[in-house]
Amino acid sequence: MDAEDIVFGTFLSKAGTIASVDAAAREITIKDLANKNRPLVVKCGPDAKIKRMPDLATMQGMLGGRGSAAANASAPPRSPEIGQMLELLPALKLEDLKPGEVAVVSAVRGAKPDQISAITFLANAETLVQLAMAARGAGAGGPAPTLAGLASSISNVGP
Repeated sequence: MDAEDIVFGTFLSKAGTIASVDAAAREITIKDLANKNRPLVVKCGPDAKIKRMPDLATMQGMLGGRGSAAANASAPPRSPEIGQMLELLPALKLEDLKPGEVAVVSAVRGAKPDQISAITFLANAETLVQLAMAARGAGAGGPAPTLAGLASSISNVGP
C-alpha cells in the first residue's frame, strides 16, 4: 500500500452548532460548544471532506446491528468501527449544510485564533457529541477532551 499524502502537525477536534454557511467563501461559522458558543470560522479548502452523519437507526445498521434484540443477545458484542462507517458516507456540498445542525470538525489551526482549516467536517453529529460526552462521565464540562480521540476516525474519511 502506498500513501497518497503524509500529513503531520497538530490536529484539532471541535464540536459546535452551525451558525452560518458562506458557500462562495467556503466558510462555515460554528458556535464552539467547548468554548461557551463563541463563533469559530471553519475554512473548507478543496481537499476538505464534508459529510453528514445518518440518523441513529441507519448508523446502527452501518455499524453491523443485526436484527432483533433477542438475536443480538446471543451475538458477541462488537465495537463500533466508526472510521469505516464514515468512509461510506457520501460527500456533501457546503450548500447542503443547515444552520442549527451540530457538527464535529477535524482541523488544523487557521491564520487567526478564531479560525480553523477543516480536514473533515461532519454535520448532523449530535449523536456523536452525546456519545463523547457520555464517555467522559456525568458532570463533565463539555465534549472537547473526548472529541480529541475522534480526530483519527474523522480525519481519515475518504471522498
